[in-house]
Amino acid sequence: MGALALIEILDRDGSVRHAQKVLSWPLRVGRSLDNDLVLDDPHVAGHHFQVNANDDGVYLTVGDTVNGVGIGSQRLAAGERWQAAAAPSSIVVGRSHLRLRLAEHPLPAEVPLRHTRVLAQRVTSIAWLVLVNLLLLVFATYLASDPEPLPRTLARDVMSGVALLFAWCGAWTLLSKLFTRQGHFAWHVRVLLTAAIVWQLLDGLMTLAAFAFSWPWLTGHSYVLETAVAAAALYFHLQAVEPHRPLVTRAFAAAAFVVGLGLTLWGNWQRSESTSSELYQAALFPPSFRVAKTVDTDHFLEGLEPLEASLDAKAKKPADEDDAGGGEEEE
Repeated sequence: MGALALIEILDRDGSVRHAQKVLSWPLRVGRSLDNDLVLDDPHVAGHHFQVNANDDGVYLTVGDTVNGVGIGSQRLAAGERWQAAAAPSSIVVGRSHLRLRLAEHPLPAEVPLRHTRVLAQRVTSIAWLVLVNLLLLVFATYLASDPEPLPRTLARDVMSGVALLFAWCGAWTLLSKLFTRQGHFAWHVRVLLTAAIVWQLLDGLMTLAAFAFSWPWLTGHSYVLETAVAAAALYFHLQAVEPHRPLVTRAFAAAAFVVGLGLTLWGNWQRSESTSSELYQAALFPPSFRVAKTVDTDHFLEGLEPLEASLDAKAKKPADEDDAGGGEEEE
């Protein structure tokens, strides 16, 4: 006689921890030892529910329990009955997650393996990513340092970068191991190195464009794209931690982008009453890179005239407040 159904106990990542064939009805589930499936869960009743069949099909009946049974978004109380659906159904009892598969349920198509395993084996690509990041780091350190302490500064930055890489990717590897039983360390390294390259290239291109076209607002709001890069990196990290719930990981990454952007805007406004993170053009390139027309001194000073009143008001404001504070202390 073939199996009538299969009842599975699922782990938190959706993988099957235990499966038991149902050769005859009813199927009794609970904590008591006389059940067909015994659950070692203190939030499950002795006889929590049973599954039976009649001429109308297979149905589930909730037993004498205070916690009830969850089936999708539906919650069943003690004594209620639920007709089995045409597809496998997830059942939650206490803190245990089960899945009921009937023999008549169609078998889903084979799911191809995620790309994480393939990507993790591409050691050569990781070596290229490390090399590109190292070159970008050398160039950025060269621009920001004096010639003499360059080797010392570069050695410090390289050691800091290596320590950050192992700490960051090690933490994600631990999460992947906990949720999927696979570390995916190489995957997390690839995600971090790729995000670092995209981040530095975007920052460099926006700084160059801001200088060439006289668009200081571009570098002042570069945090928008940088936050997007960070959110994308978070999404790909989560792909190795929770690969079975792509919609949830996308929603989490999108929420992280919105929250990160909001916090940055709030911080900029608190610091300078502006949405810009930089008030002025902070990087200068060779004059030959300049595309915008040159502004003569007279026109430049004319453009500054509207700022005079507001700057004078701000210059006086701290002095008035200090005088007031000092007067209160003297009183």
